Amino acid sequence: PIFRRTETACAAAFALFSFASCSAVDPVALAGKDRVETGKSADIPRGKPAESRYFGIETSEPYVAMTFDDGPHPTLTPRLLDILKERDIKATFYVVGKNAKAFPKIIQRMVEEGHEVGNHTWNHPNLARLSDSGVRSELQRTHDAIVAACGVAPVTLRAPFGSLKKSQREWIFSEWGYPSVMWAVDPEDWVPKNRNPATVKNNILTATDPGEIVLAHDIHKSTVDAMPETLDALAAKGFKFVTVSQMFHLENAAREQREADAALTEEPEQSGAGAPGVLASDQARN
Repeated sequence: PIFRRTETACAAAFALFSFASCSAVDPVALAGKDRVETGKSADIPRGKPAESRYFGIETSEPYVAMTFDDGPHPTLTPRLLDILKERDIKATFYVVGKNAKAFPKIIQRMVEEGHEVGNHTWNHPNLARLSDSGVRSELQRTHDAIVAACGVAPVTLRAPFGSLKKSQREWIFSEWGYPSVMWAVDPEDWVPKNRNPATVKNNILTATDPGEIVLAHDIHKSTVDAMPETLDALAAKGFKFVTVSQMFHLENAAREQREADAALTEEPEQSGAGAPGVLASDQARN
């Protein structure tokens, strides 16, 4: 479906972008809080990324990560936070640095209520078109604004429009520890013709599978209007809500389990031509 991994939509999104329609948020680990106590959200520790890019994770369990880009918006984001709080759902916000600086109390509220905040750059540029020094400036200014607002450093990056060269992604992961967080589901709520709650809801519900990251934008009223019914419908389908770094934990735990299972099924090493498990030196003594 057109809503999955829509990196090809980046160019269209860039053409439509303006400050009023785009400014984003990124995942952040909460200082001093390793576990999120939630209701409809899953009670799962946060983990560290093992890869430089994520669209989601491979799992048959009904986990989904809701992510909201381009805020904080002075009125819509607080309303979204109210919606999430009423349902005890934790989300990941990818915030634009200049918006974080303008509305620090909203960033602080995000963290206090258990959400994650990520780096979405300062001005929402196409990073693939910038020099390395230009990229560093965008990330540093946003990092500093988030820390100033809430005292917690962001731990992930979402590049505006998902646009990032592979070489940039690798050095950002090495230098900052930021994985590039993409998405598996894009309701295209940023497209003018889709800016109505019914369309946003339908696009999310019909495209979301276990382990996926859902993209949305808390700067559009139609998106925020869609969230109560969308979140309730996802919960009714059995989905459990996690933050992006909780997905890292789930993936890491699954990988460790696979490695443990593989170790149990390995054949024991044998030395010499004797019976299994008998060393050649033991045969010589016999």
